[in-house]
Amino acid sequence: MQLNFLLFVFIFLRVFHLNIFNKGKRQNLVSAYLNHFKKSYFSGVTSGSDCVNKSEVSSDNNNNNNNNKIAHNFFSKKYQRNFENNNLSENQENNKNIIYSGSNIFKNIYNTEMMSNNNTVDVNMMDNNPAARLEELRTIMKKNKIDVYILINSDEHNSEIINEKDKKIVKITNYSGADGILIVTKDKPILYVNALYELQAMNELDQNLFTLRISRIDNRDEIFETISSLEFNTIAFDGKNTSVVFYEKLRKALLNAYPKKKIVEKIIYNNNFDDVNKKDDENVLNFLVLEKSLVEIKDYPVNNKTLYIHDRKYNGACAGEKIDKLKQSLMYDIKNVDNLLLSELDEIAYLLNLRGYDYQYSPLFYSYLLFQFDREEQDFSKIVFFTTVKNLPADVKNLLEINKVIVKEYEEIVPYLRDVVIPSIPKHNDDNPDFKKYDISLSPYINLMIYKLFDRKNVLLQKFTCTSGPNAAVIHYECTDKTNATIKPAIYLLDSGGQYLHGTTDVTRTTHFGEPTAEEKRIYTLVLKGHLRLRKVIFASYTNSSALDFIARENLFNNFMDYNHGTGHGVGLTLNVHEGGCSIGPVGGAPLKKNMVLSNEPGYYMKDKFGVRIENMQYVISKEITDTTEYLSFDDLTMYPYEKKLLDFSLLTNQEIKELNEYHTTIRNTLLPLVKQSPQEYGESVEKYLIEITEPIAIHNN
Repeated sequence: MQLNFLLFVFIFLRVFHLNIFNKGKRQNLVSAYLNHFKKSYFSGVTSGSDCVNKSEVSSDNNNNNNNNKIAHNFFSKKYQRNFENNNLSENQENNKNIIYSGSNIFKNIYNTEMMSNNNTVDVNMMDNNPAARLEELRTIMKKNKIDVYILINSDEHNSEIINEKDKKIVKITNYSGADGILIVTKDKPILYVNALYELQAMNELDQNLFTLRISRIDNRDEIFETISSLEFNTIAFDGKNTSVVFYEKLRKALLNAYPKKKIVEKIIYNNNFDDVNKKDDENVLNFLVLEKSLVEIKDYPVNNKTLYIHDRKYNGACAGEKIDKLKQSLMYDIKNVDNLLLSELDEIAYLLNLRGYDYQYSPLFYSYLLFQFDREEQDFSKIVFFTTVKNLPADVKNLLEINKVIVKEYEEIVPYLRDVVIPSIPKHNDDNPDFKKYDISLSPYINLMIYKLFDRKNVLLQKFTCTSGPNAAVIHYECTDKTNATIKPAIYLLDSGGQYLHGTTDVTRTTHFGEPTAEEKRIYTLVLKGHLRLRKVIFASYTNSSALDFIARENLFNNFMDYNHGTGHGVGLTLNVHEGGCSIGPVGGAPLKKNMVLSNEPGYYMKDKFGVRIENMQYVISKEITDTTEYLSFDDLTMYPYEKKLLDFSLLTNQEIKELNEYHTTIRNTLLPLVKQSPQEYGESVEKYLIEITEPIAIHNN
């Protein structure tokens, strides 16, 4: 029974993911997916031909043959790997050394790249021994007179989910969560993790070797106070894995803590410490920005699969149009900077209409994109694209050539900026206080290595799973041999998503394989009530999105409960499942705009017991416009029923039950005809299951 239920859930989640996009195309999309579901979990990406100038118009082919070319499924949130680990696939692979194990999509794509450095810890040579790795790291620090070393779970592009080559913290600590900052000193190292990963860190970290600190909403800057309280003369950072935001906050904290000390900053190329001042000076704090990390991962997967063009029919504009729009911005809006470097991978992929395979769960590729603007000509003098050149097929090269984009190897970015761009920047006259001219515009999350090439004052920083039982209380749980749990009559939380040419999906549902307790029903219903309130809330267009967060939490607050994550995040278009630019959370935030796509995912997690999360994707719609104000709301993109077995009806109002019934009716009316179209594929059992889970709930009048 449990196996059949899971298979039904799997089938319908995939179908419902495809149902979230262009409503006029839903039937073809879902039909195409159903026709191909049993053939393969992964369908190859077809790189349509992108338009290269504004005069080209892409024609929409609505037949099923085109729609069958739906995406390269990366199975966001480890869904496919966890599915196999629960013995739901006969062809399970088990390769602990490569994170891509079990995914046929990556077969024959990756080979191994070897790296070497004398001033690094070779973590590959020490088996699974955090103490030995830590001691070796301290030996290297002592040799080069480094008192404090900061290691951050990130990569050159501040990616949320990083690849094997950047997973250095897990090599030193055994903590494998996506978020973490390790502070290594001669004493006990300190590991800071986001509250999302608290339970995971407590389970994985040897707290005899490391001190665990939790970063929460109310103590987000504690880490800077902690570092400022340490005694040191020299602190070192991984230049490519440290963001400017973190670095500048720490620099400010240290200046406040030691106002009489001078900070001396230096870039260390190729970890050559020979010319570093080795004399201790109590009046100086040495900041060393390392080109190469002190922690070396030698063997890691390298993608050899080529980039592909993401056709304009999926994203609305060709690359030439987007580049021209950027040029217009530099001509008329952004007049105080002539060099613009894009480093965030989703921005580059979107702008060039390209997608790739460098990341397991997002169709992105390692790259930088540099724009150099000529004010006299009012046009770009150069557009330089830094990426892995061997992964560019002929059609992509043609697209870049027509748009006058110069291609260089990814590794050339630092020497090109240092040796070509910086010497060509004219000195600016700063006599006019009303018009500050900058050398370059960088993302606030640019890595430190690139940022430190430029004079700080002349840089313009601007932004142009599947779990069961107690494991469900780990918000971003990833199963391992140690934590695998047999599916039992218990709470079951499924966080699923996929990448499709039409977009990116993210949905979470919580179910139960037995008879839920009163406590489980109560908590599920409280979470659902917040989810439903946010789903149809009406708000003025000027409302800060953080104000909406309270709506989702209020029922939990009334019962002295909360959850340690945001309520909603932006979702990309065949890009990152967690996309910046819009969010719903207790801090920060900004007014939302029409057509923004966000998640709605309140939750609650009880340590060592169970976790509940309910997540839909939704988009912002205009509800009403008066003489003075536009009022906005949300509409659903996700179509998957809620778990009626977990409802505590005593906590639900008749209006809430009515909303549930309307939502379930929409799901049935949309999907049932599509399931009936392929009876040979799914038969009566799937049809019966769909009818059962969308059956209306009776409303009792008191």
